[in-house]
Amino acid sequence: MATEKLAKAAFMALGMQYDWYSHVAFSLVPRQLKRRDIGHALGYKKFDAYQSFLSKAAPLFREIDELHPAIGPGTMGGGPNDGPNTEYPWVIKATQDTVEWRAPADHDFGLLNRLRTNRDAARVLQFIRILLDRFETVFRP
Repeated sequence: MATEKLAKAAFMALGMQYDWYSHVAFSLVPRQLKRRDIGHALGYKKFDAYQSFLSKAAPLFREIDELHPAIGPGTMGGGPNDGPNTEYPWVIKATQDTVEWRAPADHDFGLLNRLRTNRDAARVLQFIRILLDRFETVFRP
């Protein structure tokens, strides 16, 4: 997922120690990027507003991570997800004779609707865009 790769690129640029094989990455951004220099480089004039945004939006960062099939919803360190995920179909009903599957394209991921309509969620999308646009400025060597 793009947000996982974006987070890992930021962590690498910061020289952080990190489990590079874990898919849990984007949900660590609010804690790891809560630095005055990064907030300023991203265009935040007030550091407390930047900190407040990251703290308030942290659950949304985790929900984005949880879309990965290897991360279970609400699982602290992640774990297999046998339910809805954005990459693979999953069993929704199984009997002795039949198995019913659901494809990601046929599932209503509530997060997607919130990212479109919720103000805080929209700010997360804006944060991602700004982080992508200013990545080389924010994490210059």
